[in-house]
Amino acid sequence: MINPYNKTVASNKENLTTEIFHDLLHCGPLRRILLELFGLRSSNENIIDDFRFSDVKTQVRLKEVEADSGGQPDLVIKNKSCTLFIEIKVSKNCPLQDSQPCRYLEDLEESSKKDFNENDSKKVRGCYFLLPRGYDHKSEILTRYEKWLKVNPGSQIKHKIVYWEDLLEKIDKAEIYNQQLTWFCEKIGSWMSYEVVSITEPEIILAFDMEIECDTENNKFNQQEINMAMMSPIPSIYKKFKDLARSVAEELKKKEVPCRYANGEDYWMIERDGCTLGFGVWEHFWREKGKPISIYLREDTSEDHKEKFKEICKNENLACEPHCESNTYLTTWIPREMFLCENSVEKIAEHIQLFYNALK
Repeated sequence: MINPYNKTVASNKENLTTEIFHDLLHCGPLRRILLELFGLRSSNENIIDDFRFSDVKTQVRLKEVEADSGGQPDLVIKNKSCTLFIEIKVSKNCPLQDSQPCRYLEDLEESSKKDFNENDSKKVRGCYFLLPRGYDHKSEILTRYEKWLKVNPGSQIKHKIVYWEDLLEKIDKAEIYNQQLTWFCEKIGSWMSYEVVSITEPEIILAFDMEIECDTENNKFNQQEINMAMMSPIPSIYKKFKDLARSVAEELKKKEVPCRYANGEDYWMIERDGCTLGFGVWEHFWREKGKPISIYLREDTSEDHKEKFKEICKNENLACEPHCESNTYLTTWIPREMFLCENSVEKIAEHIQLFYNALK
């Protein structure tokens, strides 16, 4: 089977996935599984019986709203029994538009009032997100929904977050024989899998020094290993450190440190007691200082927080200085030896938690 993802860039992955998933809804059992996952079967049996492939549309723009403002659900299911808006995200750091999900909820609420009649009274309207587990902005979706509900008490619009992993499990258990669906599930499943990031020692040295010399005296690694690291494209190394930062964030979340991904950036933010601590790949800092993962504290915070940040840097023998691109940040970095040690993700997470614990 031809892989349509081979010739697509990452920015188009979400749209292409939506189009392929839409086409796969020709499969009746898949349509039933999707609605059952939304929790709709028990509320109205007719929804499943009435659901036809012709009821599904992609990229339907809500009237008087631009697509990039969050006014274009990825999938819309509409028939006499239901109107459902579905937003699809396939990567954990995919941005959340400013008006999602509120613009969808408003449109559904408006239509429920305008089109209400005796035959329409049992029609189900709902807004659903299909996400990977660990999606960076899940809490923001829930916060926005709760705020919207306070302004619209008593609303009958359904709202639910469902996960790709649960959908894939249900499809697997249903034993649907469909070559295209099997291929699609394997592709999506590979994206959801957690992979341990592996960065070689020569790559770490290259990342810090931007050039490598062979250590023939200590014979730490041979010339071939160095040559391979030198041939590895910088974007590949850049991605490895980005992925490593994500792994660190996941480790911190296990320790109940509230990390959230910065939209459109390559670093994570931790907010505590009026200050913002961040870490990740800051490209400009990396180029200027040769330090791939930095830790920063916004300088427009209390003097007490700044002193605590500087104290930890001093205790850990790390420099602390204004960021080379902006004086509004105090910045330090993850030392090279932490990348070289075993269990580097856990060690780096512990290091960042030192700063978090101090900022009380």
